[in-house]
Amino acid sequence: MSRSGIICAGNWIVDIVHQIGEWPRESDLARIEGQEMDIGGGAANVTSALTKLDTGLPLWPMGAIGEDDYGNFILNRCVEMGLPTELLRVKAGVASAHTHVMSVTGRSRTFFYQGGANDALSAADFEPNFFRSSSAKIFYLGYLTLLAELDRVTAEGSTGAATVLQRARKASLITCVDLVSVDRPDLRDGLIAALPHIDYLILNEIELARACNHPPPATHSDLDEAALIEMAKTLINHGVKRAIILHCPEIALWIGTDGQV
Repeated sequence: MSRSGIICAGNWIVDIVHQIGEWPRESDLARIEGQEMDIGGGAANVTSALTKLDTGLPLWPMGAIGEDDYGNFILNRCVEMGLPTELLRVKAGVASAHTHVMSVTGRSRTFFYQGGANDALSAADFEPNFFRSSSAKIFYLGYLTLLAELDRVTAEGSTGAATVLQRARKASLITCVDLVSVDRPDLRDGLIAALPHIDYLILNEIELARACNHPPPATHSDLDEAALIEMAKTLINHGVKRAIILHCPEIALWIGTDGQV
């Protein structure tokens, strides 16, 4: 099969950004001065960006939404971008994922996240023959650490995400996985289970440190390029197939399994 394009799977979230003047004290009231709403999450961001860049690549949004207004909002945004929606699984009785973002302009953004349907996305939504019947070349999954059912570590030490990624690679798709900075006790175990089935892993310095059981850098001045490269090589030794892409505000690094940095 001639393959082209990307399945963009994972988090589909409605972000409701509230502009506030000051963060209130506990039990106090803060006035909302403005509000914006759009889609967000790893899969949604990649899909939206590639659509705006007019790459011409075939794109397939994939994930889970609820039967509600937020789910309809996600569907409508995909239709507006001219994208297919048949791979967005509708989960009955579950809310669509959404985030209330409290933004103090120029100072901070605080996130209140409802995982909803994203947390219900499971390996069963990627049936064994799904990838074999797809013409896509790349399978993107993001964010690996914010998909509760796919992230859940089994008694055997595997995860639903590892199963899905293994199926994609067996069907000759390139796998690309993106992380998000969530402090979870099982983050390392879930990631280690998936690494042998990942071609390209994208993460930042905080996620890299946590995955390697290192304390995250306290400040940007604490970044040590050599240490970052060594930590990345540790994850490569656990099975990453092609490269780790590390992004920080100060530096971006490509650490290839062929030794190229």
